[in-house]
Amino acid sequence: MITANIDVADGLANGTLGKLVGKSNWLLKVAGYANAKGIGREMVPINRRSATVPLNQSRSIHAKRNNFPLKPACSLTIHKSQGRTFDEIVYKYS
Repeated sequence: MITANIDVADGLANGTLGKLVGKSNWLLKVAGYANAKGIGREMVPINRRSATVPLNQSRSIHAKRNNFPLKPACSLTIHKSQGRTFDEIVYKYS
């Protein structure tokens, strides 16, 4: 799942789902975006992004992270899945 807005016009936005199909130290290739509009199911390169993150409010020290704006997503909440169609689902009722 993408964790940042990369190209909103093409559907590469925060929360978009896809499949990792290749990687290197500085580039990921992803495919199969479920709700991408302009890119269909083609592979899309995603580069690392830098972000400055403040450690706390009382100190001016900043930590700089350089990572891919992606995280594993093995499941979805009912809110995230609204408006989508799935061939199969697993539901745990307790």
